Amino acid sequence: MPDVYFNLLLGMLAKALESDWAVLAEEIGLWIPVEVANVEHNDKPDGVEDLGNRFSNLISVSDLI
Repeated sequence: MPDVYFNLLLGMLAKALESDWAVLAEEIGLWIPVEVANVEHNDKPDGVEDLGNRFSNLISVSDLI
């Protein structure tokens, strides 16, 4: 009985690999952007210390190697 499920799974996998992913994604409403822009917002109030600067003088892992 497990062979039947395995063959079914292989058949489904082969069909999925043969399909046109762009059309399939459009049909199900999947949208993946070509480029992802990561923008960091500096929304700290004036006078608040940036913790990145506070810890910049500590030893990093690359210093230990």
